[in-house]
Amino acid sequence: MGPTTAQPHETSPLLTPDAQNGDVRAKQDAMADASPRKHYVFGVIIALLVIVDFAGCMLEAPQTDIFEKIICDKYYASSSSAAAGRDCTVHAVQGELALVNELLRTLNQMPGILLAIPYGILADRIGRRPVLLLSSFGCCVQDVLAKVVCWWPAVFPLRLVWLSPMGRVIGGGDAVASSMIYLMLADVFPQDEMAGCFFKASATILIGDVVGTPLSAALMTRSSWIPYTLSLALSLVGVLVPLYLLPETLHKTTTAPSERQDRAKSRSLGVRVRLWAGELRQAKRHVFADSNVLLLLFAFFAATLGRQSTGFQLQYVRQRFNWTYARASFLIALRGSVNLALLLVILPLVNRALTARRWTARSRDLAITRASAFSLVVGAATIALAPHPLVVALGVSVLALGAGYASTARSLVTTMVEPGSTGALYTALAVTSGAGGLVAGPLLALTFRWGMSLGRAASGVPFLFVAALFSLSFVATQFVRLKDDDGSPEGESLLVPEEATT
Repeated sequence: MGPTTAQPHETSPLLTPDAQNGDVRAKQDAMADASPRKHYVFGVIIALLVIVDFAGCMLEAPQTDIFEKIICDKYYASSSSAAAGRDCTVHAVQGELALVNELLRTLNQMPGILLAIPYGILADRIGRRPVLLLSSFGCCVQDVLAKVVCWWPAVFPLRLVWLSPMGRVIGGGDAVASSMIYLMLADVFPQDEMAGCFFKASATILIGDVVGTPLSAALMTRSSWIPYTLSLALSLVGVLVPLYLLPETLHKTTTAPSERQDRAKSRSLGVRVRLWAGELRQAKRHVFADSNVLLLLFAFFAATLGRQSTGFQLQYVRQRFNWTYARASFLIALRGSVNLALLLVILPLVNRALTARRWTARSRDLAITRASAFSLVVGAATIALAPHPLVVALGVSVLALGAGYASTARSLVTTMVEPGSTGALYTALAVTSGAGGLVAGPLLALTFRWGMSLGRAASGVPFLFVAALFSLSFVATQFVRLKDDDGSPEGESLLVPEEATT
């Protein structure tokens, strides 16, 4: 992803001159490589990711099951149908469940969309650790509010969970937290180590899928509330890790006396707002100046459907094949296992092979990004058209082979902006990803309702929609053109790069 960022002072321009760009990046890489803290920071972040992902695995299937039971109880309480023979996979129940779930996921993205850039600029000012702490705490507040609604369904209508994302205003939610984690890694690792570092971080997240999901399914056989409550406890532990163990990684520059005087003159609210707006305009001009950056931002926007649709897989399999959520959650473990093999074995081997052929780091990242996007297209289409659970499992596996997309695309796009603007870039990525989730939720719910109206066999329509968006992401990466430092085209063909043929 991003290179190590030595952040500018608030009164300095966000962009360094082009003539100094290479020297600045080289100095930052040297600073990161020399940092004795980088392995400690990486270790703490890995521990944090494991805890948070375990919390997520304890949340997803149990929460969906609890939502469905609440909706089903209400439906049969107000229906003349016999409660003894009730079927919670009927159109009315599943349609309402899809609406509640997808709109909740959409609203969870809103704080990140609205506040990612302000929190990103704040992270460049006061540091990454305080912003990460706020984001983690805000996610816990949102989780508590949702659980309160579910605990007293006779008091609170289930749709009140749509108000719980207000808690994510504190810190901007998981989109900002994710940006801070990647930015902290970029702060302490040099450019040539970043892709490998991010692959390891991504692989670590999957431990929860492989280990946490079966554990959650086992606990669900007793009560869905056991893993659902445990998820909150793990999330609270995730708040304590950055509070007590994670050091600050922002490289602060020494403030000259004249700069301190300028800062003292800028303490009025009006002046601060104008300074912030000016910095925001500079960051936007720089981040959006390159057509390649715009293409990759659009690719991130379209590919966000991957994250959004993975949670939807449980309900799809439940409705399509009448499985329990505990049984359907094995797909999450399968996805995690394939992702682990991809990130720890397959992609490193591919990287090594391409390096032996003298591919540049950016060419490798672009090639893997394109191949991953193609896997996402094929996987989503296979799930949509699957006539049997085994075919769904195949589609999930192919979809999981695209797991390297986010890491390589993020690493690639970071090399296309000035070092001082990586904070703005990462928040732009958070915004575009959040916007993708904002669009995805309602569309997934609507397409699912439409598919159910056509019959169970057509309930895979949402994944055709997902495949179409992944196709747009794949097409966008085909138009990305790399350039050398002197501005000449760099060989970036997916098959044989120019530098490999010299």
